[in-house]
Amino acid sequence: MSETRYQVYDQMKMMAILLVIAGHCLNMYGADGAIPVMNGSRFLAALGSVVYRFHIPTLFFVSGALFAVGLKKGKYGVFLPFIKGKRGRLLIPYLFFAVFAVLPTLLICGLLPVSRVYLFVPYLISGYQVRHLWYLYCLFLVFALMWPFKRFLKRENALKVLLLSFVVSVAVRATGFDFLKYFQIGNTAYYQFFFVCGVLCEDRFDAIRAFLLKRKLIALIAFGLLLLSLFFDFYVFTGYLYAFAGIVLIICFSCFSAEGSPRRKTGINAVLVRDSYGVYLFHAMLVYLIYYAFSSVNISPYILAPVAAAVSLLVSLLLVKVLRCLGLEFIIGERKKLHE
Repeated sequence: MSETRYQVYDQMKMMAILLVIAGHCLNMYGADGAIPVMNGSRFLAALGSVVYRFHIPTLFFVSGALFAVGLKKGKYGVFLPFIKGKRGRLLIPYLFFAVFAVLPTLLICGLLPVSRVYLFVPYLISGYQVRHLWYLYCLFLVFALMWPFKRFLKRENALKVLLLSFVVSVAVRATGFDFLKYFQIGNTAYYQFFFVCGVLCEDRFDAIRAFLLKRKLIALIAFGLLLLSLFFDFYVFTGYLYAFAGIVLIICFSCFSAEGSPRRKTGINAVLVRDSYGVYLFHAMLVYLIYYAFSSVNISPYILAPVAAAVSLLVSLLLVKVLRCLGLEFIIGERKKLHE
């Protein structure tokens, strides 16, 4: 795979996770905010709703693209080693952070009464009510689901696979059945579509990149659609449109960023790219704790939100470094040899 591909996918993943941090901070000002704050902000709540439309779809899209890269390299031929690798990358961090980060934070913030701690076990098993860790649970299921169908994820089957994937995604998304929340059934069915899109787009990476670099107006159009999402939302149908507007916008920025610049192993951008997954694992509960600490303080949301985002990011980076120094990188799904 070309170095430019690595750069673009690295940038996309890093940007999406930074948006996840921003989204978790901004979401505190919305109706679904986990920690009520003294001073609200309709503008920040609306901005958070826009971010939520595309940051996770982008992560699934990138995962699909990288899955396609692995297939091209002849990887993932045998299911058991493949799924063991994903277990180490996704399920071990899922279990560790659920027990040692999410559960204590929920108790501290009063989001789970001590008398109902026993409920956390079924939450853990079902992947429900585990906060940001649902993404790891869901991504593991998507990988397990996609492996048997990897032979069909090729150029000649693109239209059929894409159509089937979209139908499944819309059908499950439109039902709204509560039971689909458990074991991440609904999310797996929904987000597998973006994963498949990533797989199929990887095969056309060069053409897509060249097209976007020549037509920079596309980034402006994508941004305009995201702004439009503030006023028009028809749930199922516009949800896909806005998600792809965000994905296209991130692809555009990533392509422009990667154009003419070597892939560096040092600098803040390189650190963010390298540690973005660890940051994802740590940051959410730090955001909860920060907002809980300042929930009764009369502080402007335009100060608290960026400070919470910055502090959670910096502390997360520090904690990732500490784990590596202690030789405990397996906790964040890494193998030691990756950093030797």
